[in-house]
Order: sequence, then structure tokens, then C-alpha cells
Amino acid sequence: MKIRFFTTLGLVLLSVASWAANVTIKGNAQNYAGQRVVVQRVLDFLSFEKETIAENFVSDEGIFLFTVDIEETCKLEIHIEGVYGDLFVEPGETYKFDFPELPFNKVRRLFDNQVALEFDRNEGRRNLNIAIAQYDKLLDTYSSNVAVDLSYRYTRSPKGYIKNRPQLKGAGLVNDDRTDTLLVESDIAAIMAGFDGKIKIVFGEVENDFLKNYINYGKAALFLSSGADKWDVYFDYLHEQPVLYNHPEYMRFARALYGSVFEQARAEQKYSVVRTVNSNRDPDLLIKEMENIRYMDDPNVRKLAALINVQQVYTIKEWSSKGIDQLLKAAVNSPEWSAEKDVVESLIRRINFGSKGQEIGKFRMLDSQQEWVQSSDWDGKYLYINFFASWSADCMQEMQLMQKLHVKYQRDVEFVSISLDDNFESFKAFYMGHPEFDWEFVYGPSFKDFRQTFLVTSLPEFILIDPTGRIVNDYTRKPSEGVNITFEQLMARSRKDDRIKVWDD
Repeated sequence: MKIRFFTTLGLVLLSVASWAANVTIKGNAQNYAGQRVVVQRVLDFLSFEKETIAENFVSDEGIFLFTVDIEETCKLEIHIEGVYGDLFVEPGETYKFDFPELPFNKVRRLFDNQVALEFDRNEGRRNLNIAIAQYDKLLDTYSSNVAVDLSYRYTRSPKGYIKNRPQLKGAGLVNDDRTDTLLVESDIAAIMAGFDGKIKIVFGEVENDFLKNYINYGKAALFLSSGADKWDVYFDYLHEQPVLYNHPEYMRFARALYGSVFEQARAEQKYSVVRTVNSNRDPDLLIKEMENIRYMDDPNVRKLAALINVQQVYTIKEWSSKGIDQLLKAAVNSPEWSAEKDVVESLIRRINFGSKGQEIGKFRMLDSQQEWVQSSDWDGKYLYINFFASWSADCMQEMQLMQKLHVKYQRDVEFVSISLDDNFESFKAFYMGHPEFDWEFVYGPSFKDFRQTFLVTSLPEFILIDPTGRIVNDYTRKPSEGVNITFEQLMARSRKDDRIKVWDD
């Protein structure tokens, strides 16, 4: 018998153990024979920066096998050709599962095509993935049955609640015909006690620290959505507790609690925080200013809330993106933020992803002949990169215009098209079928850190890199949008810089 689980939550480690132990991963992927498998984990759940810890190919028999060193319980992602599944692992354990195809009725997206790994329930010991799947189901049941009911009762008067009860039931938001007006606090307490009792029945005594926190902060999110006072939620779950940037359920709860603090302060015309971010740009002063906000008297929690919010408001015009950049860079160098340094550095990389001046690291990808092409081959030239897929008609139209640009500007600009097709054969067939496109073509998924290097959210997409390896503009025009104007400006500037200098200059 097999159990399916599906969770959108991410990676983390929380066990007290500090030694590394082998984790064995045995996957059965019959529909992916010969395709690349990549194992990744998220470094923190604020920036969602990932690292690749293993990679290989699915065998001709549809099997893949990895042995990786893991220090603490965490969540991994198994990626195969644009499809991925979440895998929770404990040090020293072995995990066997089937990696299914994407369901036929699910719309395939450019990225984030998630499937539910299939585990054998009769493995002989409790599987952490099955336990988390059971908890997710239990939490969803309680959330749908009671949280909305209680939140409506909390935000409406008893009379208004009773009047609207039939409409709530008809909309599927509540599940019975009660018309009582018991105090919300009493109902929440009773429901949470019942939830705790159900958890003990299903899980008994939980020993794994990661699972304990997964359960605890799932309860916290339920408590919050039920209309409980935020001070009570903060005091019960966050006050003088470790801040767990690398735990998915903790960070999901923290975002729900603190996600709109800065914008709410601005809406209420409490401008001290806005001035500190936009003008002072001092991370230590920001934490001081946030002391006046309820339910965050713990300074470490204020840092957490500050980082959540600067990420949220970075693209909002009333907030200075330059000010946020400088504030975060100051935090990296502040002794008061030493514990958060790695997280802040990851956040800086995240919010600057794809922006003007960002340095693109070295990369290599396979061409149509399965030969490696190095980015260093193009050092010293402007690089106009086109991301495409063979199934996209829009991509084809842009490439036809790109062909004319290539003829005119190829001496000064290197043109490169990167395929994001589901498999290498589709990419190769497209390239072989279009000999008129005589610039460089490579296959994006052959580069294991593609998503960490390029932020591509739609197709077709373009980016222009200067000879020093940095992005030229925040937004790069497509051929149909007149990128030739940008080329002419760059060439004119280059010709001006290359002039022989005389006294009048």
C-alpha cells in the first residue's frame, strides 16, 4: 500500500544532533529514464536561497540512488527535468519512493511543477514524510472546520454573527447550525485543547525536534487565524524562543503574524520606521524604533519582523530600495546582527536578483552536440541572452527579430539563446530545425544552479550583460521592444571611450 503526500513547505534542520550521518535516497522514476536528477535544500526560509547537494542521472531502468551526509532533520527537494517533489529526511535513514509524472490534468508551468512522492507504508518503521502528511491533513481539517467560524465570530457582534450564520454555512465557511454566542476566547481554548488531544492520539510522544516544531508552529498559525489576540500568540509561541529562519513552518507562521507591520505603520501615519528605513538606513536604530510596536518586545523577534518587512516593501514606491540595500549592508557589518549575518547576506542577493549592476557568476551549459559551453568564452563582450522554449510561439517571433539584430550587431554583442525545454531532445530538435538561427544555443537545465543564477519567471525573457559580467538594466528590452536602441547607446558610449584623448578632452 502506498501513501501520497503533498506539502508546499520547505527545508529545515532542527534536531539537537550536530554530527553528520548518511541518508540513502532510492527513487523509482520509470518515466524519467536518462534524465538529470538534482537534490537541493533551502538554506533559509526568508530568502529561499538553495544549495545543490547531489546530482546524477536516472538509469535506463528508471532508478536513481544517492547517499548524502545530513547533520539534522531537514527537507530536501528532488528535481527531475523541471518537476520536483519534497522529501523530509532524518540522519542515518533510508528513503524509498516512486517519483510520479506530473498529473495530466495539472497545468505545467515554467518552474515549480510539484508532484507528491509515493511511499510504501509497510517500510517497517515510521516515515517522517508520512507523519508530516498526516499532520498536514489534520491541520487542514481543523482549519477548515473551525478557524473561519471563530474568526467571523471574533470580528462581528453576536447579533451580526447569528444573522450571517446561514450565509456562512451556505458558502461552506462553517459546518453546523449553532447560533450560540460563547466568548471567542473560550471557544478557541476548547478547540486548541481538542486539537492537542487529537495530535497525541495520532502521534503519541514526538521525539524528533523538527517534527515537534512543525506541529507547534502549525498550531500557532491555526491559533492566529482563529482570531486570537496577537499578543497572546506572540507570547505563547515566540517570546524568548529561538528564531528559526531555517524552519519552514516557523517562517510561514512568522510571515502571517508580521507580514504587514511596516505598511500598516505607514498607513497609520507612524512615520518613524519609514524615516529610519528611507533616510537613516541604520539597522540598529530600526530595531530601537520597533520597540513601540506591540507583540515584538523580544529584540531577536524584532529583527525577524524587520527582515520580513523590508523584503515585502522593497518594490513599493513609498519605500526606498536604495535605503533598504544600504540598511541591510550595514546590518551585515553590525555586531548586533552577527547571528543573522548569513540570512541577511542571502536576503541581499535575493532582493537584488536580476537588478542593474548584479554580477552574474560563471556558468556552463550543454550545446546541441552535448558539448560544454563556458560563459568565460564570452568574457569582454556584451552578452544578450534570450530564454526560450520550443513550444512558445512568442519565443519564435522574438527570435525571428533577433536574427536581424544578430546580423547587425554580432561584432559587438554576443547573442545566446538558452532553452528551458522539458528535455534535451526537444531542445536539440528545435535547434536542428532552424539552421537560420546561427548564434549560440545551449540547454539551460544542464546547468545545475540555473535557478540560483537567473531569475526567469516567464518566456520569452531577455537579459543584457556587460563585459564585466554585470546586468546592464533592471529590465532588458526584447527585440520587439526596440533593444536596438540600447545597443546603439552602448556602442556610441564604447566608441567615445575608445577615442584618442587630446588636450581639449
